[in-house]
Amino acid sequence: MLIKKSSYLIFVRYIYIPAIIAISATSSVLAIVKKDDYETYVKSKLELLKPSVSEYVKTIDTNFIGNKDLKYNIRYTLLKGLGDKPSIRVEFENPAGGDPLIVEKDLEQDENELDISSPALPGIKNGEIYTIKLLLFSDEHLVATHIDHSRFYSNPKLAEIFGFNIYNKPDKEELIKLSSNYFSLFNQNKYEKAVGLFHYPVSFTSQKLKTEKYAISKVLQYLSEEFGEIKNEQLVESRKDYQLVASIQSADDRYWFIHPYAPEILYKVGFGNGEEGIFLVNFCDINGSWEIRSIAYFLPASNPKAQEYAFDFRKEMRKLIKQIESGIE
Repeated sequence: MLIKKSSYLIFVRYIYIPAIIAISATSSVLAIVKKDDYETYVKSKLELLKPSVSEYVKTIDTNFIGNKDLKYNIRYTLLKGLGDKPSIRVEFENPAGGDPLIVEKDLEQDENELDISSPALPGIKNGEIYTIKLLLFSDEHLVATHIDHSRFYSNPKLAEIFGFNIYNKPDKEELIKLSSNYFSLFNQNKYEKAVGLFHYPVSFTSQKLKTEKYAISKVLQYLSEEFGEIKNEQLVESRKDYQLVASIQSADDRYWFIHPYAPEILYKVGFGNGEEGIFLVNFCDINGSWEIRSIAYFLPASNPKAQEYAFDFRKEMRKLIKQIESGIE
């Protein structure tokens, strides 16, 4: 496998994840990132989330407020006057589709601080980026248009507590089925098929996708050799008193910052090497179907070998990177 040196960056990221008790764990996540189209995608999306500044308006911030009656909220500062009979119209993207939700307001001549909330939303997609368009008028004539983007994200458990109507709320049975499919492929050593269950950014080139899948398949192979098969899966609600020892995801943290919604399922499992632990699966629904975002292995914090497993995993990630780099021309 050949990787053009000018086209790729390779990262091993060491992540610090504090456990629910006073124990902490360090492990690594492998991501191999292409610099051109993927970088363009990531940077453009991150740019969308910054408050906009235009000739007439500076956006202070965008938020969502309320519980069951969830609303957009956006604050502006007007930077210059609009002339006679100033007014505005704010068009909030409708999460249900169709026509935007509209708020209109006549302004006082000296009014320059605006705090606008939308009508109550019928529902919303968790993790989605929505568009807010501000139109500024003078005597009913359009003077300028100002556009912002706002992302809604709520921890899935909090979303349920507050009663948000989440359009992309997962069917737990569907996620369990996807997990079971992964376990079956992994335990049969079908790593190339198992990696097909992971999510990959659509901005990946065919070569980048091939490289990413190769890297993840090698990690899965190592995990199989180190821990053995995954068996006796039982759903649990917490990983308290467990320490992270290994994890893997596709793409990098900037991409997942753009797409933060990642429902999880925790399993108490036995491993083929005789250890017992927690297996975590994070999911995402970015392209219209649920896929695996990441997986992670946890061992009891009281296990004296947990740190050794974490160290060995980081060491293996370094070796994998060197292996990939050895094919660079």
